[in-house]
Amino acid sequence: MNKRIFKEQTTTNGDIPFYKIGTFGSDADSFISRELFEEYKNKYPYPNIGDILISASGSIGRTVVYNGEDAYFKIPILYGSIIMVRLIIHSCCNFTIKLNGQ
Repeated sequence: MNKRIFKEQTTTNGDIPFYKIGTFGSDADSFISRELFEEYKNKYPYPNIGDILISASGSIGRTVVYNGEDAYFKIPILYGSIIMVRLIIHSCCNFTIKLNGQ
């Protein structure tokens, strides 16, 4: 996702977890409304199940494989702290991807 979330749009509990670089890969400490989430999810890039999210600041290189849970990530088109990678694997390929030593 790409649209900036302002502090006044977040709460300490709520419908949708909002992951910033400090909480990426752990528990969210901020939340946004379902209405705001649905609006941004429909307008901006959003991960698919299996997409890899990689931190680009803070603890650089921290990875999370998106599991389909509704959540808002600071994913940029031109700037931001988390990069989204979508792998396209053709049936002719046979390889294994390891993340975080798994």
